[in-house]
Formats: sequence, C-alpha cells, structure tokens
Amino acid sequence: ASGKLTHLDPARLQRFDLALVDSAALWSTVLVTVLKFRPVSTGAALLMLPYLSWVSFATALNGAIGWLSRDKAA
Repeated sequence: ASGKLTHLDPARLQRFDLALVDSAALWSTVLVTVLKFRPVSTGAALLMLPYLSWVSFATALNGAIGWLSRDKAA
C-alpha cells in the first residue's frame, strides 16, 4: 500500500517544506494519541513517549535541513 504513495514523497522531491508539514502532522497525531491513551492506560501512554521523542527529533532535523537548504532551492 505504501508503494502507491511514493510519488508524493516530499524528501525525494527535495520539498522540505512539505516534509515538515507532514512531520508536524505526524507529531500532532502522536501527541493526541498519547493524551487519549493516558486515561485508559498510563503504561500505554508512556510507551508512546519514545516515539513522540523520535518524531520530535525528526521534525526538528527536517526543519534544520530545510532551513539550511533554502538558498539552494532558488
């Protein structure tokens, strides 16, 4: 199924702005998941925190790469 969306891959297209939007949407979704899990199972919410940390790092890294590449895109 994921092979069908490869033509939309922002990183492959060197569109770091779109990749940042995609990553921020993923971060928001993971955060909402953690908040929704907490009342049901604190353990499940805690187990999502490393993933939230990883997505946070990936989003920051993507933003930094996009920022440093901004002059090359023009």
